[in-house]
Amino acid sequence: MSNSEKLRHLFMPYIVMYGPNEAMTGIKGIRSDAPKEAIDSFLLWYRGQHRYDNGRMMNKNDLRLKKLIIKVTEDKDEQEDVGDGEPTLHHIHRCCSIA
Repeated sequence: MSNSEKLRHLFMPYIVMYGPNEAMTGIKGIRSDAPKEAIDSFLLWYRGQHRYDNGRMMNKNDLRLKKLIIKVTEDKDEQEDVGDGEPTLHHIHRCCSIA
């Protein structure tokens, strides 16, 4: 098993992917509640995969790396209130005439 594979096994359970409503695909970042070892290994892996044009690894203090740690809140007060627990229904009226 290579070093890159070992790193991936540490952080893969905590990866956040882009959702179907977002305009991008792939890895969005890592959860903020992940263990420190998982976050560090993800950032090291990311720096190795996304290098500068001259081939050097990304700087540890690069602002792009800080944006990769996705803040996760578990407070029920901050979550969106849906109502009495029933799923919201969306009615789409489509009219088509067959002539």
